Amino acid sequence: MSVMLECKSLSVRFDGLAALSDVTFRVQEGDLFGVIGPNGAGKTTLFNVISGTLRPTSGEVYFQGRRISGLAPGRICRLGIAGTFQPVRPFASLSVFENVLVGACFGRDRRGASKDSERHAHEALRFVGLESKADRIAQDLTPAEKKRLEIARALATDPQVILLDEVLSGLTQVETTEILALVRRIQDKGITAMLIEHVMRVVMELCGTVLVLHHGARLAQGTPQEVMNNPEVIEAYLG
Repeated sequence: MSVMLECKSLSVRFDGLAALSDVTFRVQEGDLFGVIGPNGAGKTTLFNVISGTLRPTSGEVYFQGRRISGLAPGRICRLGIAGTFQPVRPFASLSVFENVLVGACFGRDRRGASKDSERHAHEALRFVGLESKADRIAQDLTPAEKKRLEIARALATDPQVILLDEVLSGLTQVETTEILALVRRIQDKGITAMLIEHVMRVVMELCGTVLVLHHGARLAQGTPQEVMNNPEVIEAYLG
């Protein structure tokens, strides 16, 4: 199995404060890679660096062996990395279909609207179970449906890596079960996934590999069981 994504000595500083400090790890192709840690540990900052919305102070990100740190977010998306936002950020006045079409138009190896982009948008809506809501205005969706819309917009870019930032937060137990099933189906499609999540049951159930961040630094990495049994993780995170 090949390395899909690699981060080397990533550091991010804001006015001298370290949001990330010398973080290094690899994500294998096809893995569901969990990122956990207390609030303020640097999880979303890490995702923002990978997606290109934030430039690292130092260190590098490699995607399939190619250095991508410093590239514009749109360029990184077209190479094959897409993600969701927490909190969700739909284009509120556009329809559900139009929201997903935006992703499809600027996805991997595509530029601008076309019949191919429309097909990708419809396929993504069908995959997440929102095809019947295609003509609805995005702001009228339920919170759970907006989560699905975020995922559909990312999937419409035809990603090889998808970054899922707390896609389960604020959901009911039934909604959580449904989104978990959707995440498994994403992995079944051969898409490598990185997941930020606070619920340890979910991490244990879903993820093959877990990275633990604490105060912006890598505290531990391994299988969920290895991480759960790590004394430093128990002290810093599980308490």
